[in-house]
Amino acid sequence: VYPSKVYLFDEPLSNLDAELRVKMRSEIVALHRRLGSTMIYVTHDQVEAMTMADRIVVLRDGTVEQAGTPIELYARPRNRFVAGFLGAPQMNFLAGTIRAVSADGIRIELRDGGTVTAAAAGGAVGEDCTVGIRPEHFEPAQNGAVAVEVEASEVLGAETIVYARTPKGERVVSSIRGIHRFTEDAPLALSAGSGFVHVFGPDGIALPRLRSWEEDYLGASPGIEPSRWISAAV
Repeated sequence: VYPSKVYLFDEPLSNLDAELRVKMRSEIVALHRRLGSTMIYVTHDQVEAMTMADRIVVLRDGTVEQAGTPIELYARPRNRFVAGFLGAPQMNFLAGTIRAVSADGIRIELRDGGTVTAAAAGGAVGEDCTVGIRPEHFEPAQNGAVAVEVEASEVLGAETIVYARTPKGERVVSSIRGIHRFTEDAPLALSAGSGFVHVFGPDGIALPRLRSWEEDYLGASPGIEPSRWISAAV
């Protein structure tokens, strides 16, 4: 019996428990390698999409928002919807206003008074925007741009998840590697490198970046060969 050229998986793991889901992900990947056929995998689980896909197609109301490799969508989301969909915990979104645009990037004043710099281009001085920073890209700093008050924290061993709010009530989640203790209601200052600061215009579209994701995330030049994984649709 010859294998089919294309297989469609429609939420095949949605009713399984957590342990079995992890096991079955590897089983399906192994099956794909053995058959060598195209597999279209429909899922709402971003972990399945990120870990199993060769290419991801993000859909919203029947419209393709972005298509690309998992790391491209994670590191270079086209718009705020894609940025918020991929990543756990979800990307933080903070309101801000563009105060300066130069060849080195964009300086943005946050609604709560801090200032961040993004390695991005475009936008106009005085224009409102949304700053996106993933929890894992925040780092505690004495003079951090984002001042928050801790609400709660979760120590997971490999990382500590901190839930906090800015003085004006914007929710901020940070993921700090290792074990840390944070006191409830204590002040905390956070910072992020310019390469990890995303800027979305009033229309929700991401402003162009100055560098490739390889340069920001790996310190390498573009052109890294992507891994060959199962096709997926989200």
